[in-house]
Amino acid sequence: MKFEDYLNKIKTFTDDILIPNEEQLENDGEVSTSIMEKIIENDLFGISIPKNYGGLGLSMKEQILLTFEFTRASAVYRSRFSTTIGLCSQALLDFGTDKQKDKYLPLMASGKTVGSFALTEPNAGSDALSLETSAKKRWGRIYY
Repeated sequence: MKFEDYLNKIKTFTDDILIPNEEQLENDGEVSTSIMEKIIENDLFGISIPKNYGGLGLSMKEQILLTFEFTRASAVYRSRFSTTIGLCSQALLDFGTDKQKDKYLPLMASGKTVGSFALTEPNAGSDALSLETSAKKRWGRIYY
């Protein structure tokens, strides 16, 4: 599918599914299973993951244009897949072993595995510059 067609598909998805279901999202306090299935069916988990791992392998410009479309709806929808397509898959691409990439990236691209990111400490909250925890590798083991 050409990118312009995919962009229009996501625009229609946002207009017809995401925006009309925002009230239900607020009432339920979560993204429904049926909408999560539609997010997966629309390949939103794979937009930043390379094609060789089952993703769409879109350019940064294409990802930004898509973001303009799906963020017209509640940010809660985006949050269900954005950590996977941003922080988690990118960390694997940059620092993961081939074995980790082969195992997790196809699962992330398909929406079968959802990545997460946690950043908090008692004295830092979510301020990464104030983190105090460190780790040191000694004798093949990590000590905190």
